[in-house]
Amino acid sequence: MSEQVVDRDDLLRVAWALLMAAILLRDVTGAMPPAALVSMPPDIRNRMCASYYQDAFERLPTDVQDEARVLVFADPDVQNARAIHAEHNLDGS
Repeated sequence: MSEQVVDRDDLLRVAWALLMAAILLRDVTGAMPPAALVSMPPDIRNRMCASYYQDAFERLPTDVQDEARVLVFADPDVQNARAIHAEHNLDGS
């Protein structure tokens, strides 16, 4: 079996997508009332609450993770969401 060569730009796009998915699912499930999660069919709830995306992201090379984090947190939509979150104290602290 031959070793596949992955283009760094492609790997970075994958890392960005995995991190965005992990953040989105964490934020969505965190914002849902517990009753909403409990009422979901188990297969959907398990997919939403599992850490597949975060786990896959963390298996990538550290330098790719670091670069993806910079890109994700520089994204204007992410910055706006974080500002709204902080403004409305959505984490309850």
